Amino acid sequence: MHQKFKLKNFNDVRALLNQLEQGPVETTGLWSYFQILTHCATAMENSMLGRRREMSWWKRHVRGPLFFRKISRDGFLPSGIKGNPQIAFDERIEGDEKAALTKLLKTMEDFEKFEGNLSDHILLGNLTKKQWILFHSMHLANHLGHAQLKATNEKP
Repeated sequence: MHQKFKLKNFNDVRALLNQLEQGPVETTGLWSYFQILTHCATAMENSMLGRRREMSWWKRHVRGPLFFRKISRDGFLPSGIKGNPQIAFDERIEGDEKAALTKLLKTMEDFEKFEGNLSDHILLGNLTKKQWILFHSMHLANHLGHAQLKATNEKP
């Protein structure tokens, strides 16, 4: 079952990750928890590369900002958006969840301290740092909605 989280900033993200850290975590859908954490860290790293994308004036100044305004108002990303295929997984891979979580938390910290030029978003165009933080928080909320603490049959 996919849960709809509304995370607005990295403090919200950290609070949810702290809950999940009580583990073990199970996921719905194709990706493992390791893959979710890895994908989100990579997406965040990519936003700090300062890449400028070729896009039409219409997409950069009208469509992108209107879509960003909609997702900001709604507080979540709609499902079904195709992301960057270079950082998407097409099969389930298990891995070191603790290392992936550590990397994600470090990447979030690096992003908060980052003062360079940020990349353009492939769909949304040029985002400010504050907008990127909101986007990354909603992106994490979307993916973490597929993660939950594994139910145990043990009685206290």
